[in-house]
Amino acid sequence: MMDPEGADTITVTIAATEPPQLQQGQPVTLIRLVAMPWSRNGRAGVAYRADEGRPVAATKSA
Repeated sequence: MMDPEGADTITVTIAATEPPQLQQGQPVTLIRLVAMPWSRNGRAGVAYRADEGRPVAATKSA
């Protein structure tokens, strides 16, 4: 979620034959998101993978 101060960006690998058609900053739903912690040569992090990324449908404000 973006707020007035910005947002964090994470890289998510999508296991799909065709890349999803998404725009920067567009809300998405990630299907079967998995976070995989890793550690190598004194470095550590988390790798993210999902089966699919779907754009969130826009909703009208009241």
